[in-house]
Amino acid sequence: MKVAIYCKRVPDEAVVSVLILVNELMRKNVQLYMNASFSDFLKSKNISEDFIIGSSLEDVDTAPDLLISIGGDGTMLDTVTAIGDSEIPIVGFNTGRLGFLANNAKERGQANCRNAIKR
Repeated sequence: MKVAIYCKRVPDEAVVSVLILVNELMRKNVQLYMNASFSDFLKSKNISEDFIIGSSLEDVDTAPDLLISIGGDGTMLDTVTAIGDSEIPIVGFNTGRLGFLANNAKERGQANCRNAIKR
């Protein structure tokens, strides 16, 4: 399975939840695609796998099976704009305060990710 992750930044209060999510994906041998700034964040936390880094979805040779948007509503809007009408399913994880569009709480990241991968 291919999963793309888009994340602008990870606030301090969401670091543990985001790392749990990424570790769960890696444990399931998911092929991960991500933007460079998110890869740099993971490397700063001593997680360095053979992630496929790209600046946009056009850098991915075939479409991912799932796109995970980590951030707030603005990040979710950027994600939707980037994928256009490709029909790639998106799971949004809210790392901010409110979250109308990215409404999965960061604390539920691992369980929600597990459910999304099963489909």
